[in-house]
Amino acid sequence: MDSCYQTYHDQYDWLLFYELDEFLYLKNYKNIKSFLINKVFDKCESIQLNWVHMSDNNQIFYENKPLYERFPEKGKNVVENQYNKICFVKTMIRGHLKNISIVQNHILNGKLKACNGFGKISILRNKIESVNPDYKFNFIRHYYGKSVQEFVEKMNRGDLLRGNGKRIIEWAIEKFFYINKITPEKIEYIQKYLGNQFNLTKYIAEMNKGELLF
Repeated sequence: MDSCYQTYHDQYDWLLFYELDEFLYLKNYKNIKSFLINKVFDKCESIQLNWVHMSDNNQIFYENKPLYERFPEKGKNVVENQYNKICFVKTMIRGHLKNISIVQNHILNGKLKACNGFGKISILRNKIESVNPDYKFNFIRHYYGKSVQEFVEKMNRGDLLRGNGKRIIEWAIEKFFYINKITPEKIEYIQKYLGNQFNLTKYIAEMNKGELLF
């Protein structure tokens, strides 16, 4: 991402570093261009939008429909965090800036004039989490696991940074059930994939301090 910015920042007005399972949701705008040309962003060097996990909608199997139809509900972690008023952000960066170093798409180095999706100064808690997040108007929908079937296929591919093996299984399951509700049907489906290499019921109970929390 940093190499991309250094190479192309003079060719574009804005650069957005999002992933393939992430989609912009702009409630009151026809498209991304009509959003970015809004005069409220004239003095902004970066726009920080909240990064919202979408739930699996308790779907076990893949359906050939658009993601926004299949998974309309936000993840349970988002619902819980609404009371804490904290949510991760990801950032759009204005082009033509100098001396900008990008660490990752949640964190930027550089003294940028950052604003939220309404053009107001973005208030962050620890460089990556916004205070008073926007879950309704302008945010990023992250479809992490999708259906349980698709989540299992994702686990089977491994992870570029974390590789394969027991730890990636633990990490993936923790994240999946951080976002989604635990149900017997989900445990049964994932356990069939894992076979005897991993006791999912035991692990989830340990993860939840002895309870399955159906």
